[in-house]
Amino acid sequence: MKARVLITLCLALGLVFSVSAAAQAKLQLKLAHFHPAAGVYNYQAEVFKKLIEERSKGEIEIVIYTDGVLGDERSLPEALQFGTIDLAVNTLAAFANYSADFGGLDLPYLFKDWDHIYRFLKSPLHTEFVNVAQNRGIIGLGLFCRGYRFVTSGKAPVTSFDQMKGFKLRTTQSPIYVKVFEFWKANVSAMSFADAFTALQQGALDGLEINLQALVDHPVYEVQKYVANTRHIACWAGLWASGPKWNAWSPEVRKLIQDCAMESAMITTEFCKKQEEEVLVKFLEGKGMKFNDIDTKPFQDAAVPVYDWYKKTYGDKSFNWIEKFRAL
Repeated sequence: MKARVLITLCLALGLVFSVSAAAQAKLQLKLAHFHPAAGVYNYQAEVFKKLIEERSKGEIEIVIYTDGVLGDERSLPEALQFGTIDLAVNTLAAFANYSADFGGLDLPYLFKDWDHIYRFLKSPLHTEFVNVAQNRGIIGLGLFCRGYRFVTSGKAPVTSFDQMKGFKLRTTQSPIYVKVFEFWKANVSAMSFADAFTALQQGALDGLEINLQALVDHPVYEVQKYVANTRHIACWAGLWASGPKWNAWSPEVRKLIQDCAMESAMITTEFCKKQEEEVLVKFLEGKGMKFNDIDTKPFQDAAVPVYDWYKKTYGDKSFNWIEKFRAL
């Protein structure tokens, strides 16, 4: 009897240990971003999660943290550096402090159209460029394009470049974005979106420069009526890995993560393109916003000094990337 109990106990313990070993064998990775669950950042995270969990046959599990729970736009790169998170979906501009080269993608009219964007994403240049901060403990896995940026206004439509002079406009907190609108003679302010929305309500701003998804995510249509199709800057974000964590993963795991990241980036870019062209415009028009075409040549001509400033400020090394992107 005692022998039988002992055997049963040993078998039970063996089962516990085997389950525990299986749990330890599964690689669980934390992926963080600061957008809401309904936003495009989470769309990219979910696409990546689905791909990698299927292809690893469940051996890799991705746990997604939304809404800035593990860090905001500015703190996520640091979390990657120190390995407190494994992966992040984050805007490219947030990494400009880790490599000045990243800022170059924010230059106006760098990408002629969506075909030009796809040529970049499918080129070896994409993989090479996204890893310029590797020596800072940040591994770039793949970029996706969130769409173009537009100029909005409240009182009257912006129909010509001349209206930019003195136009009180909010832009994102990026030195390149600010410089663009300074050269365009706008009265530009770099501020958080929350502050900008309040300023629009109070009449302290004439308009925004922004992408269409943000107009939907935040009810800008309540305080702005017009959207000018300036399409002046392509917005970029990407999937990033922690350098310390990356170095600890096996070559097989790294390859799987890289492949799934690149594929999810292309899927997300296609989603954003379709959203911009087919979904967002209709939604915003349904909310009363009016879109108007505009001659962008004066905007492009006035952007030339921005490129000169960028080269002088960041040097030939960073500007070489710009020449490569243009040549695609």
